Amino acid sequence: MNRVLNAFGIHGYGVSLREVRRYYRFLIPYFRPYWKGYAGLIAIMVANIGMTLFVAGFLKNITEAALQHHLQTVWRLLALGATLFGAAGVMGFCNTYLSTSITNQVKRDVTADLFDKLLHLPVSSMTSFHSGDAVSRLTNDVGTATGGVGTNLINILYLPIMAASSFLYLFHLNRQLSILCISFGPVALIAVVLFSKYMRTNGKAMQKQLGIIYSLINESLVGHMVIRSFVLEHIFSKKYRKANNAFVSLELKGAILRGGFFLCTQFVGAAAFLLSLGLGAADVARGTMSVGSLLAFTSLLQHLVSPFTGMAHQVGGLQRSLAAAERIWEVFDVPTEREGGEARMRRAGHSLCFRNVSLDYDGSRNAISNVSCSIPAGAVVALVGPSGAGKSTLFHLLLRFYEPTSGRILLDETPIDQFSVRDLRYLISFVPQETHLFSGTIRENLRYGRPSASDSDILRAAKDANIHEFIVSLPKGYDTEIGERGLRLSGGQRQRISIARAILKDAPILLLDEATSALDSETEQLIQDALDKLMRHRTTIVIAHRLSTVRNADAIFVMDDGHLVEKGTHHDLIHQNGLYSHLYRLQFREEQVGVVERDPNAEII
Repeated sequence: MNRVLNAFGIHGYGVSLREVRRYYRFLIPYFRPYWKGYAGLIAIMVANIGMTLFVAGFLKNITEAALQHHLQTVWRLLALGATLFGAAGVMGFCNTYLSTSITNQVKRDVTADLFDKLLHLPVSSMTSFHSGDAVSRLTNDVGTATGGVGTNLINILYLPIMAASSFLYLFHLNRQLSILCISFGPVALIAVVLFSKYMRTNGKAMQKQLGIIYSLINESLVGHMVIRSFVLEHIFSKKYRKANNAFVSLELKGAILRGGFFLCTQFVGAAAFLLSLGLGAADVARGTMSVGSLLAFTSLLQHLVSPFTGMAHQVGGLQRSLAAAERIWEVFDVPTEREGGEARMRRAGHSLCFRNVSLDYDGSRNAISNVSCSIPAGAVVALVGPSGAGKSTLFHLLLRFYEPTSGRILLDETPIDQFSVRDLRYLISFVPQETHLFSGTIRENLRYGRPSASDSDILRAAKDANIHEFIVSLPKGYDTEIGERGLRLSGGQRQRISIARAILKDAPILLLDEATSALDSETEQLIQDALDKLMRHRTTIVIAHRLSTVRNADAIFVMDDGHLVEKGTHHDLIHQNGLYSHLYRLQFREEQVGVVERDPNAEII
């Protein structure tokens, strides 16, 4: 590989050997399952080289036979030529099929691995990839990056062999003319020097701009109702047009580069052809070269010069593939989530303990600082405090979405990082305030709580969450499609399905981010009763938005600015006249004047 690249002057002209080696090392595991297809492509390549040399000889011999009036030889050569040209058509079909098949299968495998990688990225890393940009990497970037796995890969072998074979045949026909013509090959490489680096830079900018466009489209579709309600259509339309115009500008720049590249290579090819034709015609006139040899020479000449220009085109394609591959490598290079140890985990009990736990999200300020508390097995604990106090951060740490900057979290006196992430999360049911449902049916969404659950288990969980009657009232019942993110359902219905999903999981640890916040008063009471039953004999942590819902908690932890500032029962905290007492009395006064449904983000989250 290195010798081939160096032979065509690729090293140092925008594509380093290190990058090329990394590119193909990355793709080799995806090549191996399809080695038979590559063997077929190589066989076709060898046959094509033989066919090209045959055509040159065919033109020489049939021309000379015609000039000598050997009609029988002409007809025999025509019959042989028709047979071989028919075989060439079959080979062309096989080449197209094999190349397309291999490319698409490799693309499928890379996409599957990239998607799997995205699913396993730590939350802290995943937040750095916009969902639209991630989609762009999965679709456009993978398609471009795998462009060098089919015919392009074979051409890296085919073109230099074709050039060498053509030169040997041309040298046999006319030594001086063949040496003169091959000198045009290095001239073609000047196009690589002039254009390849700029094509690489422009290609990378195009991939990045596509990610921006995908991100904008995704945000616009997800926030469609907000855009309409705030009459922001013209603003987002302007942003999209601006992003699209930037991409079109890059495309036009790429077209200019490719056009200039093509112009240079065509000029070299035309100059070589005209020179060989003129000098060869002079040799024919002098009687030192036959007409058949001249015809064979000029027909084969393109296969001497074109591999140089062809390799230049391969470099251009490789530039685009490398630019796209770099964006894929950015994802693959992110360390996956640390799995943890292999400590054995019990199904029952499960006390929790935070010991001097701190978390620094961005390197400048701790989200929580030196939090220490203990939660006995089976206890119901509430987390309360102002917005940004760090309550959700504790949930994220328990689920190991993030690792503590310092301190430890213990589960039954064992640090949670000694358990595997999968085992730990199997023991936790998490009901977020902002419910997320997946496209599909209600039954499918419920079964995500426990994929092995039976239909009777699903029915029972739905009844416990007070959603069964609503579901059976739908035309297709549990097989009703709920649309993207469940947008065909109301907020309360989505929340109850989320609660049913958590009930179905039946985990011994519950994390509830005010699971009844999206429900009306009547439904809230029914759901609260179901949750009260569910919380029995389970370790439960509730983030409370309305303090009236956690008065019966075994303990209440009050957080402020990342610190645990108070803890105790509702009665104890009221008499301490601290932050909890202040927030409770503030809510109580608002409810007395008719503020029943509060903005959960206004003061307490």
